[in-house]
Amino acid sequence: MLHNFCEFATDYPSTLRSLKIPANMRASERIVQFPFALPVVGEKTEEELARIAEKRKEQGKKLQEMAAKNRMDKLMQKETDLQYLLNLKEGRSENLKRTRKKDVDGTDEPVEEPTFNLVDVPDAELDDEGIEEKKKQKLMKAGWEARARARREKEKEREEKEAGEQRDEEEGENNFEE
Repeated sequence: MLHNFCEFATDYPSTLRSLKIPANMRASERIVQFPFALPVVGEKTEEELARIAEKRKEQGKKLQEMAAKNRMDKLMQKETDLQYLLNLKEGRSENLKRTRKKDVDGTDEPVEEPTFNLVDVPDAELDDEGIEEKKKQKLMKAGWEARARARREKEKEREEKEAGEQRDEEEGENNFEE
């Protein structure tokens, strides 16, 4: 290959000058091509093709089952959400009815004071469960007292408002008469 395709320049600058001419360049051109074989793609037998087709069918079925399961899960979640919202709406409507009735009647249902029997018992007389129950009762009593205090203040504000409105009406009638 070296003897057939290679040449050595004894006068390199003159060789370069001669290669400037396109005809000389084409004449000295050498193309070497090495043998190339396409890689052989193994052809699959009918059995292998059938196995691959079967595998794809199974994967398709699995995907369909997963999609159906996801749809069912989403549907169940939506039904749960709907039930929750319906219950919430029902609770609010009952609360609204109770509030309207309270506003119309002007009275609230009588509130009885719950009994907190462990609050006054010393800790030494109670076991661990009793002490825990006493703590719960103390918290419940504090909450009940706070709500009762808020009810009293609200009632007092309502009475003051009614008294102010009544004074305004009386002043309006008195000023109208003059």
